[in-house]
Amino acid sequence: MLAVELKALEHIVELAINLNPAYIASRYPGMNVDYKASDVKELIVDAQQVIEWVEKSLLR
Repeated sequence: MLAVELKALEHIVELAINLNPAYIASRYPGMNVDYKASDVKELIVDAQQVIEWVEKSLLR
C-alpha cells in the first residue's frame, strides 16, 4: 500500500485502509456497493485527513 511505502503515520495508514474499498468500488462501477449516508460522511472526513497529510508532507 502506498501509504506504508511513504512511511505515513499509523493513523494515516489506517485511514487509507478504510478508504481502499470505497476507492475500488468507485474505480470499478460494476461493483454494486451501497453506502449509508453516515458511512459516506465518515469516508469523506477520512479522505480529508489523508489529503491534509499529503499536502503537509509535500511542503516539507
